[in-house]
Amino acid sequence: MWNSDRCDSRFAVLWDTVVGEADSLSVEKPVMPRVRRLPRRLDDGSLQHEDQQVEDVYRRLYFSSLDAAITCLSSRFQNSAFELARNIESVFIEVINTGNVPTTQNISAHYGDDIDDSR
Repeated sequence: MWNSDRCDSRFAVLWDTVVGEADSLSVEKPVMPRVRRLPRRLDDGSLQHEDQQVEDVYRRLYFSSLDAAITCLSSRFQNSAFELARNIESVFIEVINTGNVPTTQNISAHYGDDIDDSR
C-alpha cells in the first residue's frame, strides 16, 4: 500500500498541499535548516552533502520516513507468529461462514499433540 506512495509525484502532491495549507493558515513557509558540520574527529575530509532547496530537505525526510515505516510494517507482519495467527483466523472464519471444518495441518504442526484434529 505505502510502496505506491514512494515516488516523486506523491511527494510533490504532499508538498503542494502542505505549502498551500501553510499559506491559508498564515504560517511561515518551510525554510532551510541550519547546516550542521561533522566533528573533525569524524570528518574524513570529503565534502558534506548540502541540499540546494528546502523542498529537497523534506523530500529526503519523506522518503526516509516512508522507508522506515514500510520496513517496520513488513518485518512485523511477515513472520511465523503472524502467519500462525492468520491460519487460526482463517479456520474460524471458514467454520463460521460455511460450517465446514478445513484442514488444520499448519496449526497442528505448530501445537503438536495439544490439538486433536479429529475433534
